[in-house]
Amino acid sequence: MGMSRKGLWAAVLAIGLVSAAPLLAKVVSYTLHIGKTPVSFSGKSACALTINGTVPGPTLRARLGDELSIHVINHLSEPTSLHWHGVLVPNNMDGVPFVNQLPIEPGGSFHYHFPITHTGTYWYHAHAGLQEQQGLYGAIVLEGETPAQDKPQEEHVLVLSDWSDEKPEDILANIKKDPDYYALKKDSVQSWKKIFEKGWDAVEVRLKNAWARMSPMDLSDIGYDAFLINGKRTSSVGSAKAGARVKLRLVNAAASSYFMVEYAGGPMTVVAADGVDVTPFTTQRARMAMAETLDVLVDVPEGKAYELRASATDGTGFASAFVGQGPKVAAPIYEKPDVLLMEMDHGTMGGHDMANMGGHGMAHMGHDMASMGHTAHASKKPGAPAQVETFASYAPLRATHKTALPGEKPVRNITLKLTGSMERYVWTINDTPMYAADKIVIKKGEVVRFTLINETMMDHPIHIHGHFFRVLNGQGAYSPLKHTVSVSPFETTVIEMDANEDKDWIFHCHNLYHMKLGMGGVLHYAGSKLDPRLARHGGSHASEHGDLWFHAAHMDVFSNFSELETTLMHVENRVSLNARRAYTRDYEIEAAYTRYITTFLGVYVGGRFRLEDDKRENMPLIGARYTLPLLIDASLDMGHTGKVRFALANTHQLSDRLSFDWAWNTDRDYTLTLRWDLNKTWAIGANYDSSERFGVGLRASF
Repeated sequence: MGMSRKGLWAAVLAIGLVSAAPLLAKVVSYTLHIGKTPVSFSGKSACALTINGTVPGPTLRARLGDELSIHVINHLSEPTSLHWHGVLVPNNMDGVPFVNQLPIEPGGSFHYHFPITHTGTYWYHAHAGLQEQQGLYGAIVLEGETPAQDKPQEEHVLVLSDWSDEKPEDILANIKKDPDYYALKKDSVQSWKKIFEKGWDAVEVRLKNAWARMSPMDLSDIGYDAFLINGKRTSSVGSAKAGARVKLRLVNAAASSYFMVEYAGGPMTVVAADGVDVTPFTTQRARMAMAETLDVLVDVPEGKAYELRASATDGTGFASAFVGQGPKVAAPIYEKPDVLLMEMDHGTMGGHDMANMGGHGMAHMGHDMASMGHTAHASKKPGAPAQVETFASYAPLRATHKTALPGEKPVRNITLKLTGSMERYVWTINDTPMYAADKIVIKKGEVVRFTLINETMMDHPIHIHGHFFRVLNGQGAYSPLKHTVSVSPFETTVIEMDANEDKDWIFHCHNLYHMKLGMGGVLHYAGSKLDPRLARHGGSHASEHGDLWFHAAHMDVFSNFSELETTLMHVENRVSLNARRAYTRDYEIEAAYTRYITTFLGVYVGGRFRLEDDKRENMPLIGARYTLPLLIDASLDMGHTGKVRFALANTHQLSDRLSFDWAWNTDRDYTLTLRWDLNKTWAIGANYDSSERFGVGLRASF
């Protein structure tokens, strides 16, 4: 039968509406000016990078079906770009220099435009250099249709961040030359004095971990000057009255800080994670990794202002936002965790046993971290969402709908080992820095399953651009979707994603300093064509992550000898010069180039030049450096005459400021040194040397 005239017109109208839908979509436009602005977040004058003059930048809002049009103008003297974290965008809009776009040069601009295909809480940030640490970030809220009965009475966006008055390039250089550079500032020096105060069990654990060549545990690397919520240390949001329900969209935009979040007005109900709805559950406190977002509902019990406190998990500070009006009600204090106790809890398993923690590692770690601080209990009301004391693992996350991927799709298994060395402050994937790694080739239409194995003593929040992935957390077909997953020390986490894109997308640790030093890589869709302009104008974005050189030096001037040690450091390479001069005319100079083959092993070539008792000895060298159990530095070298020298050295942190160094070699030379740190530049010390006897003097580090 033929179609009636009425049916024909209905069909034409339907086709026309579908065809015109993109043309009828609302375009939401923003102009973002990136520049510099004086700030005083810590009480001291500093300079931030800002978006439209503020930190954070403006919250960008759009609705499902809209198109976001964002004109970014760079007023800086350096290139920049913006990445739309967690938002599914076309590849050329993802904002990664030399992977998705050319960087926005000084004085230049770029027009980002993309359709909004999903809802939730997300954020945006710079993806060039270390600009994210300096203030280039802001929130994104993508909304859909919410039934009136489900709408909270108020809604607020809270952007959490960390701030340092130092330039981030200086921070990176400091922790590269001394991974414990900020330990004294943070009051987190892991000294033998503190260990002995904990008793023999702590001594045994420290020795066992050192035998496994693990450095003392710490929760963060940087000593920050302030922590912020919406650019303030303390702020007030909303005017909610007694009995109101408020939705808070939490964004952790910190460069390298995990936050423990707690609300003074009672438990928080978690309703979304990383922008995706989850089956609601309540928690007294929640641990947020860098780059994660959480949507929570909170109540205002009385006519008061209730504190939501975001505490850095290393206990070095917090930021506050007060919800409601009236007398202020403080949230519980998050006590500084005792990392020695944590090391005892986890370190007793030692080496391979810790690696076998598997998927339970994060829950265990999070629980122990939370137990170090205040613990509050909330009663479960009949019919209320499930309650957890502390949301620190992903176990409570359950999707609101099935997320299982089609079983007929081929599965590609990829193992990503999160590797590195705290002693050399090197961070890699599968022992390879991002700049040197081959692209990981995947195919469109397959399921890609990643096994993330953390082989380090630091947490790593791993973010994959352009995709959501399922976190296999025991929820089966209802495994939650996320864009960032935190992998705790010696934990193994499995995630999987639908490979439904093309071209290149990067993945990386969202600790900014770990990423900058090489912990990341690139996913490449087989058969896809890349924009040749990107390669012509600078190669790969990965080249700025890991392919960096740093310098460190110290000068000792003692009454019995003087010594200069200077080093150029790279991920796998080291160029060093050590020169000692005794006041009897004797000297020894050693210069070497070292190439690290593994985390603990490096081979080197160089030369040694000596004058001792009026006898000169100049020789080329080949040798190897190796980190022995108990973190003892060993070297073995041979000169052109066949002479072999074996040397050992180590440093022991006796108290917060007092350290003991020793060095010995098979020429029967040895030096014992006690050193007291006055600050990060100057120290006083005393030594006993096998040749030059006793001496006292100064050290300058630079």
